[in-house]
Amino acid sequence: AGILAAQAAIAIQNARLVDDLRQSLEMQRSIATSFHRFVPDRLIGLLDRESILDVLPGDQVSRRFTVLFADVRGFTGIAEQLPPELTFYFINQYLSQVQPAIDNNGGIINQFLGDGIMALFPEDSDAAVAGAVAMFEGVRAYNQLREARLPEVRIGIGLNTGMLALGTRGVPERLDCGVVGDPVNIASRVEGLTKYYGAPLIISETTYTTLKDPQRWTMRELDLVVPAGRKQPLRVYEVLDAENTPLRQEKIATLATFRAARAALSAGHFDDALSGFSACVRACPGDSAAVLLAQRCAQLREEGRRAGTECGDPGRSRREIGTNRSGRRGRGAEVGVTGRGLGGRACAALGAQGDNLCSNSKKPHISATGDAQHR
Repeated sequence: AGILAAQAAIAIQNARLVDDLRQSLEMQRSIATSFHRFVPDRLIGLLDRESILDVLPGDQVSRRFTVLFADVRGFTGIAEQLPPELTFYFINQYLSQVQPAIDNNGGIINQFLGDGIMALFPEDSDAAVAGAVAMFEGVRAYNQLREARLPEVRIGIGLNTGMLALGTRGVPERLDCGVVGDPVNIASRVEGLTKYYGAPLIISETTYTTLKDPQRWTMRELDLVVPAGRKQPLRVYEVLDAENTPLRQEKIATLATFRAARAALSAGHFDDALSGFSACVRACPGDSAAVLLAQRCAQLREEGRRAGTECGDPGRSRREIGTNRSGRRGRGAEVGVTGRGLGGRACAALGAQGDNLCSNSKKPHISATGDAQHR
């Protein structure tokens, strides 16, 4: 009897140990899952580490990424109208609709920036564009399914591609995993241009030129810009697939005219460019980029006429309006372009389409060939 009692006690103790071990394993899995919510597995994998436990301060790798920045339009006003707890609920409801678009296209959310998102696409730029376009589908789904107490959402997305350093930063007690490099700053600037041009999705030239299948999307060149803090110009493109259906169809219908006008503007043929952009605006009044570029053409044409009159030669080359008083040809006309700045000239040229379209953005300087220098 004593032996049986001892064996029963051992069996009970073993059962408890097995149960404790099972609970410990479940706890470890829960902790690992919680860690993965803050530091995605794929980021750890890109650092050539098997586990977050293996990550050390200073671990880093260099590789090409396409960086995505997304921003909710008018979020400050939304946050002012909602109580804090509803603001968090609103953000999470919106994110639940757009986050799968990033995951399903091979992207990794690196940071949630308040209402914004910074995501990385390590595979190729095609996946990044596909993910960005899918995010707009998620936004449309959110707007259709949202509760009455939640606001409608509009977003802008900018993409840029380049070599970045992915690694850990901070101190041993507090580490963060992320990327550093100039392409990140440019991606943020490109996203900011979506407000200025009224274009939902803009990609940089480096993203455009690394696309394996650019014919998959309908795109148009918007401008040649100098982002803030940089000296080298950057060509940017609008991806029309992100636009809402009615406006997208109207923009596609005027695509050939827009491209011809953009080429004329770059060549300094402001009359031809103004005619083309004005035709785009008449056919598609909601095309903010066409309105903006037509305003620029109207101003540059007027500057050219004044310059020609001052030198006694009305036919003076439009390109010479960039010459300053010392006779040097530097950055060009250096004028800001907004509807208010143009006054009645743009309104007359566009049929009263001369409203200021970039009230939330810094006014760019414009070169003699009509290219924008955003500062």
